[in-house]
Amino acid sequence: MNDLSDPPARTRLTTGPGPLTWISFALMCLVGLPLFLLMTAIAFVLFDPMPLVAVLSSATGLLGLYALYDFGSRAYRKRYWLEGTVLIQRRLHGSRRCDLSKARVTIESLSPSGIPVPLPRLTAVEPGGRPIRLWLRDPDRRQILLPPDELRALAAAISHERPGVEQVRSVAERLRRMADGPFDIA
Repeated sequence: MNDLSDPPARTRLTTGPGPLTWISFALMCLVGLPLFLLMTAIAFVLFDPMPLVAVLSSATGLLGLYALYDFGSRAYRKRYWLEGTVLIQRRLHGSRRCDLSKARVTIESLSPSGIPVPLPRLTAVEPGGRPIRLWLRDPDRRQILLPPDELRALAAAISHERPGVEQVRSVAERLRRMADGPFDIA
């Protein structure tokens, strides 16, 4: 593939939890919030003479609600888009952007918590910017590699108008090899 090939206009990358996870999360919220309110009301009625027990049971419920919020916010941040050469990560308060054609891009192999096998992760940092990290083998999707067209789109965005830079060429080439033979590379 030519290093000067144009990256696609807009590509949504296949990352983060799937639809079943979001349906489960919505059901947990629909059941969890009313259950918390009901349990709090029952705790204050039953343990009226002992307000400490009522407050402790309410605090336990609040921890459960925080766990739901934490799960939802972590899952929400795992959605990525590629617009031309710009990688966009959805965040709770806005989005984070990084122009891959200008950024320092590396691929590292890491073992996320609970997974014994190292998985490839792309890290892109523009000068003076904060890094964006994208799992190429998504731990939330049973370690499935991004589809070949998405890997090639990332390679095209990274190498766009930078054909002579060796580090860029090696990262783009690795992405293309992953797209061609996903079982050859971790």
